[in-house]
Amino acid sequence: MECLNAEKFGGYDAHFLKEHLGKYKCPVCQMVLREPILTDCGHRLCLSCSEEMRKRNNGVLVCPLDNTILKPGQTFRDKAIERDILQLKVKCNHSLKKCQWTGELKAINNHLGSCEYQEVKCPNEQCSTSLLRKELTDHLKTKCTYRLSNCQHCNQKILF
Repeated sequence: MECLNAEKFGGYDAHFLKEHLGKYKCPVCQMVLREPILTDCGHRLCLSCSEEMRKRNNGVLVCPLDNTILKPGQTFRDKAIERDILQLKVKCNHSLKKCQWTGELKAINNHLGSCEYQEVKCPNEQCSTSLLRKELTDHLKTKCTYRLSNCQHCNQKILF
């Protein structure tokens, strides 16, 4: 689960260490704001949630909290709140698998790129095995039926 993927609809689906404050919650998706926008009427929502609402209302954005009709120039990105949100403390998405990592939300993708508890696919094309990253080295050396090994007769690399 890529936490910071900007293409994702809605807010952040992360495991926050502390309960987030109401000011960080999107009224549409009920998650922590992703790319927050601030409306002229003083409310915040995720950019993707606002775009989805516009699509469903023929290009018109109506504030989900007070029904104010908002024209395109009546919303703007709230960079200050976005910075605050990206500094919130989270734990790894794989904490239930015993990963102990915690850090700021903005660092979760870097961690997931190397997390030992992230599920990965064996890099051998013919192999369809999925396993934890921490098990990959052993799998490639001793368990993968598509691993390369040296032929005992000619010493060339062959499939196991």
